[in-house]
Amino acid sequence: MPPGQFMASNPSVIAVLDAVSFPVLFDTSKVEKRNVLDGTFFPSVKFTGGHSVCAYLDPSEPNHTALKSYFLVAKVCKFSRRFCVAYISIAVFPREIRLQQALRSVLRISGSVLDEAERFGISREEACHNLVFLAGFNAYGGSKTLFPALIKWVGLAGEKLHRQLADEIRTVVQAEGGVTLTALDQMVLTKSVVYEALKIEPPVPYQYGKAKPFATKDPRVFDNPEEFVGQRFVGDQGKKLLKYVYWSNGRETDDPMAENKQCPGKNLVLLLSKVMVEFFLRYDTVTVKAGKLPLGSSVTFKSLTKATST
Repeated sequence: MPPGQFMASNPSVIAVLDAVSFPVLFDTSKVEKRNVLDGTFFPSVKFTGGHSVCAYLDPSEPNHTALKSYFLVAKVCKFSRRFCVAYISIAVFPREIRLQQALRSVLRISGSVLDEAERFGISREEACHNLVFLAGFNAYGGSKTLFPALIKWVGLAGEKLHRQLADEIRTVVQAEGGVTLTALDQMVLTKSVVYEALKIEPPVPYQYGKAKPFATKDPRVFDNPEEFVGQRFVGDQGKKLLKYVYWSNGRETDDPMAENKQCPGKNLVLLLSKVMVEFFLRYDTVTVKAGKLPLGSSVTFKSLTKATST
């Protein structure tokens, strides 16, 4: 890594590149995750009220289990809309308004969610800082890279795949009477396309130790690994490949738990990625122009063909 205090006081890293060795990064008995998220850079806790937020804690640290359990069990994804509005407001407050004042604002309107934190032995202030980080870095930051990449790869895949997606989505929605969780679960090709997008361009491109995600493009595991193949994860053979999809800081076949570092929002990301269901209910095909940003991809719609059937 480039040496320097901001990014890495110690530039030495080991790059784990293939699908066999990569899962060692998820074995917390072999690796430590203390103060590690973005390479070896660790931001000052002054940004988070003196607390190290969950993403930077090792599972061996007491607060990690408490916070991760809080995220998973306390249904913190069900924030009231007022909480979300308050967080967005923080981002646009005039500079003279202190961040701490904006956080007092969040504390005041998030009563029941923060009350639940105390049941896990977490102070309201620490819970508040963790929720702001969760909303800002994980949810907002992740979405900013996830959705453009998803639309880019689906758009570039061409009309044949678009027609197949539209046919599957409309058939299932009509049979189920709407876009429901049951309907989404029946969309085999749609789910495969989501997994393929997460495989070919993970929303978190680097994981512990700056190990690059080449493991998800290992030619000994995936045929044509650099190519976007929408049907890759369809059928029994496709399901066997899911254990080699690592975007969530864990295997796709595993679930986030309090004891590991897998993204607590993993299943929510998969659900939100199926937003393409609504897209292909309205359009038959699309063409896009793809670009590159410092973090993630940019995508611009060039043309849209309205649905010729329902």
